Amino acid sequence: MSNRKWLPPEEFAATLPKATMFGAVFFTDEDDRPVQLRATYSITHPWQWPGGVAEPGERPWETAVRECLEETGLRVEGPPKLLATVFGLPGKDWPLATVGWVFDGGRLTPGQLAGIVLDPDEHDEVVLHPEDAVGLLEHPDERRSEGCCGPEGLFGINRICPCGAEVGTLLADCWTACELHLHPTRVRAA
Repeated sequence: MSNRKWLPPEEFAATLPKATMFGAVFFTDEDDRPVQLRATYSITHPWQWPGGVAEPGERPWETAVRECLEETGLRVEGPPKLLATVFGLPGKDWPLATVGWVFDGGRLTPGQLAGIVLDPDEHDEVVLHPEDAVGLLEHPDERRSEGCCGPEGLFGINRICPCGAEVGTLLADCWTACELHLHPTRVRAA
């Protein structure tokens, strides 16, 4: 028989490692390409999936659904399908460990992608493959589409809606990624 003394639960809990919990939703477009949001507040982790930190008493799935709605306007229906769990050790930028759950949000249609509404205080771009935004036209200012083999995306918004509204920047030069950056305050669901 051991002479070990057991601590009361409150004292024992105080000795355990602490962690921040988060929930996120992973979406793809209809061609299985990931949909990511660019954070305005993080230099070390700028590209993110919709998600965030859990509130007290909230389960990871509830966090993912709430944060996704707040960050994109998209409502995710259950039941949840867990894709991954993520763990990060404390570091110089954050004093706590992080534990996260990433859930499958499924495939988004072009209409759902176009309907994403970002909070500009948190995210400033949704990045898509250019073929997922059909019907956009080249900006009439040809300088905005300059590049070697395609638009570099360095000279301002270079894609417009057929109505004439400036909506996004296409990067498609030989030295850039091929992606369309939609402007968060100019693109809304129809």
